[in-house]
Amino acid sequence: MLTVRRDSILQDTFDQLWQRRKCELLRPLRVRLGQMEGTEVGQDLGGVQIEFFNLVCKALFSEDAGGFLFSKIFTTSS
Repeated sequence: MLTVRRDSILQDTFDQLWQRRKCELLRPLRVRLGQMEGTEVGQDLGGVQIEFFNLVCKALFSEDAGGFLFSKIFTTSS
């Protein structure tokens, strides 16, 4: 069971997966998504897992994550 906050989804996911043994990583993923201290928490029955992967992908590919650099390639014809 992963418990992650929406505002720090990458850090929370990394911190929790880093400590897991290989056999644990092969189990089906269950996610608890939302604010830990607040009232908004989603228990995974399928929909939360889909939202989790959408949020992780969005965060990974955002410019703020710094995982990818965008550049333009210019070609000149002679």
